[in-house]
Amino acid sequence: MWTPTPMREVHILVLDEDVESVTLALAQLGVIELSDSEMPSGWQQEVEEEWGRLASEYSALVRRLGDLFRLLELHPRPRPVHHLSPRKDLEHMCTLCTTIEEAIRSWAKARAETEQRIQHRQALLKHLQILAPLDIPVEALQEQEHVYIALGVLQHENLPRLERSLFRIPFTILPIAQVDDHVAVVVVTPREHKETLDRALHSAFWTPISLPEDVRGSPQEAIAQVQAHLEDLHRQLQEHEAHRRRLIEQWEESLVEMWHRAQANALLARAMSRYGRRDSLRLISGWVPASQVDVLSQTILEITQGRVTIEVREPTPHRLREVPTFLHMPRWLRPFAQIVTTFGVPSYTEINPTPLVALTFLFMYGMMFGDVGHGLLLLLAAWFAHRRGWLGKEMAQLVGAAGVSGALFGFIYGSVLGYEHLLPALWTRPLEGMGQILLLGVIAGVFVLNVGFLLNAFNAWRERDWERLLVDKNGLVGWLLYWVLLGGAVSAARGRALPWTGWGSVILLLAGLLFLHEPLGRWLRGEGFKLSTGWGTYSVQAFFELFEALISYISNSLSFIRLGAFAVAHAGLSQVIFLLAHMAGSVGYWLVVLIGTIVIVGFEGLIVGIQTLRLEYYEFFSKFFRGEGRPFHPLRLPS
Repeated sequence: MWTPTPMREVHILVLDEDVESVTLALAQLGVIELSDSEMPSGWQQEVEEEWGRLASEYSALVRRLGDLFRLLELHPRPRPVHHLSPRKDLEHMCTLCTTIEEAIRSWAKARAETEQRIQHRQALLKHLQILAPLDIPVEALQEQEHVYIALGVLQHENLPRLERSLFRIPFTILPIAQVDDHVAVVVVTPREHKETLDRALHSAFWTPISLPEDVRGSPQEAIAQVQAHLEDLHRQLQEHEAHRRRLIEQWEESLVEMWHRAQANALLARAMSRYGRRDSLRLISGWVPASQVDVLSQTILEITQGRVTIEVREPTPHRLREVPTFLHMPRWLRPFAQIVTTFGVPSYTEINPTPLVALTFLFMYGMMFGDVGHGLLLLLAAWFAHRRGWLGKEMAQLVGAAGVSGALFGFIYGSVLGYEHLLPALWTRPLEGMGQILLLGVIAGVFVLNVGFLLNAFNAWRERDWERLLVDKNGLVGWLLYWVLLGGAVSAARGRALPWTGWGSVILLLAGLLFLHEPLGRWLRGEGFKLSTGWGTYSVQAFFELFEALISYISNSLSFIRLGAFAVAHAGLSQVIFLLAHMAGSVGYWLVVLIGTIVIVGFEGLIVGIQTLRLEYYEFFSKFFRGEGRPFHPLRLPS
C-alpha cells in the first residue's frame, strides 16, 4: 500500500512450436507486462512478418464486426473465450463474418433507402402544405410552354427589393402564405425572361419550393396522396425493424463470439510479433510482480512439459526507471488514488502518497467546509449524481467522503445549515474564534510540509540519491533551514527574538550549503567538487534558486492560512444568506434560504475542493512527489 509492489524481470526462452500456447497462458494469467529489453547478440526483435500481418488482419476484423454491431444497434456482451489459435481461427472467422455482413448490409441498405424516401416525402409534404391556399392543380404549376412559374420562400423585407429588380420585365407576384418572418410566393413571367427572373430571385435570397412529379390534383389532393405514401413507407420501416430483430436472433451469438475471439487473437498476435527470435527459439521478456513469479513459472513449465528456460532477475539500479508501478490498495483508498494519478503515477522507487492524501484531503476539505447540514447535503448530492450516472462510482465516493468530513467538522464548529445555535461547538465557532482557526491552518500547514520533507528523504534514500537527500532545498539542509526560519519567526512573534549572531550564522551556513548544492552533489556522487558550467553563470543561477527556496518556505506555510480563511468565509456566507432571507420577508424567506443553501453546497463546495487540490499539488506534492512512473499494464485477454 505504501510502496509499489516489488517487481522482477523475467526472461522466458521457448520453442516456436510452444509460443502460441505459452502466450495464451500468459494472457490468461495477466501477470506479465511485456518489455522490449535489449536483445542478446544474434537475436532479432523487429516485428515478425507473420504475426504482424495476423495482428493487422484481426484488428481489421474487429472493426468490421464493430460496424455490424452499430448497424444492428447492439453492444457486445462480456463472455469468456476458449481454445484460441491465432493461426487457425482467422480464415473461418473471416468467411463467417462475410456471410453475416452480406445479410446485414443488404438489410441496412434497404432500411436506409426507405428512410431516405421518408425524408424526401416529408419535405414534399411541407412544400405542399405551403401551397395549400392555391386552388390550382399541382401539375399546372409544373413546366409550362409559354410562361415560367417559380415557387419559393423569401424574407418579407426582401419582397419589395424583388419587385424593384424586376421592373424591366413583365411579372406577377402572388403571396400565398406567411411562414414566420418569411412569405411564400408564386412568381410568373414569360419564359423568355426566365434568366432575368432567376438572377433577381437569387439576389433576394430566395429558397425554391420543389414540386412532386408523381402526384396530381389540387394541393389538398396532393397532400393526401403524399400522406398515404408516407404511411406505406412507415409500414415498410416497421418491417425493417422486425427484420433487424430476426437478424439479431440469428447472428448475435456468432457476432459476440467472433468479436471477443478477434480481439483476443489480435492481442496475442501483437504480443508474439514483439518477441525476440533466433532460429526456432523465441525470447519473451517482461516485468512480473515478485509474488506471481512462482505461479507463472509453474504454469509455463506444465504447458511446455519442461521445454522452457526461465530466468528471473531483480531490477538493477540503472534500470529502476524502466520498472512499471503496480499499486495494490484496499478498496477504501481507491477513490483517493484518483487525486494522485491525476498529478502523476509514483515511480517504482517512490512512496505511494495515497494514504496520506486520503487523510490530508479529508482534513483540509472538512476544515474549510465545516457544517453538519451542508456536508450531509453534499453526501446526498454525490449519491444522487451516481444513481443518475452523472458521476462514476469512485468519484462519487470521493465527494461523499468530503461531505462526511465537512459534517464532522460541523459538529466541531457547532454549525447546522448555517445555524450556529442548534448545536454546542465542541471547539470553537469560526466567526467567534478567527484567530484560533487561522492559527490551526498554519499549524496544519507546518505539519503537512514536514511530512513532505520526510517523504522526500525516504524517496531519495530508496533511490540512493544523496544530493537530493542531503543538500536539496527539500532535503536535510532545506528542512533544517525551514525550521531555523520558523523558529525565528515564532520567537519574534512571541517577543523573544533569537540572538542574531547564532541564529544568523546558522542561516548563512545552511543557505551556503544550498547555494553549493550542485558541486556538493557531484562530490557526493564521487565526481569531484566541480561544476558543469563556470562559477559566474552558476552563481547567478544558484542565487535565484536560493532566493526562490527561501520565498517558497514562507509562502508554502502561509498558503495553509486559507484553511481557516475559508472556514470563516463559509460561516460568514451562511449568515449573509439569512440576512437576505430576513430582508425578503416571510413570503420569500425559505425560498432565499433554499437557493442560498444550493449555492453554498454546489458552488462553494466546488471552490473548496479546488483549493484543497491546490494545497495537495503545489504545497505538499512539490516537496517530495515527482510522479514520473508508468502504470503496470500486464498482457491480459480483453474482458
